[in-house]
Amino acid sequence: MVTVSHIVKKIVSGQPFVEEALGSRIISVANLAEQILPKIEQELGKKVKHAAAVMALRRYADEIA
Repeated sequence: MVTVSHIVKKIVSGQPFVEEALGSRIISVANLAEQILPKIEQELGKKVKHAAAVMALRRYADEIA
């Protein structure tokens, strides 16, 4: 089953500079979530709340830090 978390990991891991900045905590998680929200919704096929994308990014940032 595809989840918001899986899609966020796929999008961020495909952009090494963004992944590094996220892991270093020098990028705004909320702003990044806003930027990738359309990609997440397109891949998932339904609307996604901003808060869900933010939480997935925060969890992924903790994972790569």
